[in-house]
Amino acid sequence: MFTKNTPIIEALRSHPMAREIFALHGMGCIGCMGSNQETIGNGAKMHNIDVEALLKELNELLEAENKQSV
Repeated sequence: MFTKNTPIIEALRSHPMAREIFALHGMGCIGCMGSNQETIGNGAKMHNIDVEALLKELNELLEAENKQSV
């Protein structure tokens, strides 16, 4: 489960669609150096993004993936 403290790079590595979710929320600089060090919460704050909405969509990716593997 992704949280505000999850590093952005970890989310990107965890699911191939995470990049699209970040981009839809206005975090298009996912390839920047900050993604290696910043958390989802800090990145959302810097980009004025609703972190709860972002986390909800990211975690829905994981939930869908878990349902498919059952």
